[in-house]
Amino acid sequence: MPSTKPPRPSGTAPDEADALLSLCREISACQEMLSRCAAEARARLQAGVDADKMNPAFQQHAEGADRLWTLVETLGKRLREKPIVSARREEVRQAVEEVKVRLARLADQTGDTYAVASRKGVRIPGVGGRPYARKRT
Repeated sequence: MPSTKPPRPSGTAPDEADALLSLCREISACQEMLSRCAAEARARLQAGVDADKMNPAFQQHAEGADRLWTLVETLGKRLREKPIVSARREEVRQAVEEVKVRLARLADQTGDTYAVASRKGVRIPGVGGRPYARKRT
C-alpha cells in the first residue's frame, strides 16, 4: 500500500523550527545570566570592592560571553544554511528579533560595567585592543 503522507516541502523541517527556537531560548538565558553578572559586578565595584577580588566574577563573565558568542554563531549559521519553510516561520523571526534586542541591551550593560571597572582601575585583558599582562600575586 503506498504512503498517504503528503510530501514534505524542501527547506527547513518542522523540527528545525523547534531547534532554532530552542537555540534562541538558550541565547536569551545566557544573555540574562550575563546581564545579572554585569549588574552585580557594577554594583560591587561601585560599592568599593577591591578589584582583585572581582577576578572570579570577571572570569565567569568571560566564560559566559564565550558561550554566548558560540550560540550566536550557531544561530547565524543555521539561519544562513536554509530558508525556514515551516508554518512557524513568523515565530522564529520574532524570536530572532528578540535575541537581537536582548544582545543590544547586553552590549550597553557591558559597556557601562566596563566604564565603571575602568574608573576603578581594573584592566581587562584584550579589551580596547591591548592585551594587558595578568597581575602576578
